[in-house]
Amino acid sequence: MQTGAFHVGTSAVHDVHVSPDGKQFAAGVYDGLIHLFELEGSKPKEKTQIAGHRAAVMAVRFSPTSDVLASGGSDGALRFWNVKGETVKDVSATRTGGGIGKMDFDPRGTTLALSVKGSVELWTPGTRPAKRDTSMSQHAFTWRALLR
Repeated sequence: MQTGAFHVGTSAVHDVHVSPDGKQFAAGVYDGLIHLFELEGSKPKEKTQIAGHRAAVMAVRFSPTSDVLASGGSDGALRFWNVKGETVKDVSATRTGGGIGKMDFDPRGTTLALSVKGSVELWTPGTRPAKRDTSMSQHAFTWRALLR
């Protein structure tokens, strides 16, 4: 794989994540798009641009199996995308308590932790729509909550 810098779209990139299987990466962009790239070959190749957010995409994260991509917007929108295969499919969309800062899956992919307006929200991604498990202040958050 060739290394180096390149531009993604025409807006600022807020977050990037390489899939655990190393085959693709996603970039969340200020204009509300997600750019999905394939990493096979000598240089990254854009697979598609995913539209669905009405505001900046602040966070993107692949599930541990690399087949689901979670994305969070500055407007509080949380979306799940099936990125397995040639066509990207919108799996689920829901609203959180506010703009999403960061996110990460637990190692099993059964819980997604989000930073939302100074708090932590835990979500179960396999449900339609995704279900919020709990919300807690940052001071009360422990990793034990994720590993239950």
